[in-house]
Amino acid sequence: MELFQIRYITEVARQKSFTKAAESLFISQAALSQQIRKIEKTLEAPLFIRNTRSVALTEAGETFIRFAQPVLDSAKALESAMLQYKGRQVIRCVSTPRMAALRLAHAEMVFSEQHPNLILQSWSVEENEIYKLAASQEWDIAVLPQKLMGPFRDNTRFYKEHLFSFERCILVSREHPLAGKRSVHLEELEEETFFVETEELTRNTQKETLLPPGVKVDRMSSTNYDVMSVRVASGKSIAVGIKPLADYYGLCAVPIRPRKLDKTFLVCPLYRKAALPVSELGGLFRSLHR
Repeated sequence: MELFQIRYITEVARQKSFTKAAESLFISQAALSQQIRKIEKTLEAPLFIRNTRSVALTEAGETFIRFAQPVLDSAKALESAMLQYKGRQVIRCVSTPRMAALRLAHAEMVFSEQHPNLILQSWSVEENEIYKLAASQEWDIAVLPQKLMGPFRDNTRFYKEHLFSFERCILVSREHPLAGKRSVHLEELEEETFFVETEELTRNTQKETLLPPGVKVDRMSSTNYDVMSVRVASGKSIAVGIKPLADYYGLCAVPIRPRKLDKTFLVCPLYRKAALPVSELGGLFRSLHR
């Protein structure tokens, strides 16, 4: 199995369309379909349910996506490690899978145009791994949601800067009865099934959103938001998130009432701050969400 084939499959899963995935990958739809059929033949398992309107993941496909993203992240990290030998400084930006919706990939491209001698290289780690960052020296800046700021908030070894805030929302499929509502009160969600990633995050989600006790959960063993989008789009569950996340995956975002805000922060080790264009990076991230 080749790395480009893994990218093809994850892109089809994200776009839920062979046509859109082929356009974003700059290849023909026929070539894309051929490569995916080749992988399915090798694995002896179908990865997608195909129909005339949309594409959905099979159970095997969901498993594939869950393990594919760490492979792609590792490949990106390897690429970053090699680029430094070309004489260009690499700025290592770490985030969570959810932050992909905040256009970090676009930020990389814009930053590269503004700073030809610098490379902004971003990759994501599982949310439960963020707590190890405080003791690690393998990153330069981090873009993190407020709920993961615990190890950094009162730590004087880190520079912290608030970037932006988004209303916390319920993410639902476009066909869900809640999709047409302007807002939703938590009391209306007692009969809904929520997508959550681990038992620990289940507790965090309930605590932060004040969900009714005993709420039904669609528990997964990873923080892969591609899998979340598939589960929500299929109507099997709903999720807590922000509007950029919904837009990224083609879902609907319904604001929670009473109103709650999810804040996002830029974090940088103080010993690295003087050598990095931190203020410019903060301004760039904000400009993408005005």
